[in-house]
Amino acid sequence: MSYTPNVPQANQKIAATQAPIEANFQYVNTAMQVNHTFNGNALLGEAAGSHQKVACPNQADIVSLPTGIAAIMYANAGNFYSYNGTKNVMSAVDLSATAATLTATPSTLFTVPPESIGFIMGTAANFSTRFNVYGFMSQGGVLFISYLSNATSAGWTATVSGLNFQVNGTTNTTLAYKAIYWAI
Repeated sequence: MSYTPNVPQANQKIAATQAPIEANFQYVNTAMQVNHTFNGNALLGEAAGSHQKVACPNQADIVSLPTGIAAIMYANAGNFYSYNGTKNVMSAVDLSATAATLTATPSTLFTVPPESIGFIMGTAANFSTRFNVYGFMSQGGVLFISYLSNATSAGWTATVSGLNFQVNGTTNTTLAYKAIYWAI
């Protein structure tokens, strides 16, 4: 199926161009139904023209806005962001990893984006049945953490430095962790 532009021409009779006009309408109907409910579906309560889903290609981080654009929404590495001069995560970001060997000196586990809220939990390898859970919030360039739960001798502690979530713990201990956060 293809689209025929400029049909009918001023010198053409509509009856002579009925087939390409009908093909154009069919093309538009088919194209509009991709990720949309073109005419809606009254049985499902869909409004005509509403999106069924939004598909975004993976983009590099946006670092500036084109002239006349106030904000952009984009996908990067499976997460959804907005940019209005500041990168803001819109979907929950889920980080999972094993940190480098923990030492008595705090080291940065990850940097929390500005204006976000979430939690982190983890377990130190040599204390596999114990865990810590911390809630955190970053606002105005400051990271706040809330100590929620700690088993005795959990093997690691959290500190903050700017927006850096730092951990330290027993020598020769690694930390498996999961952090989930959202923009606020």
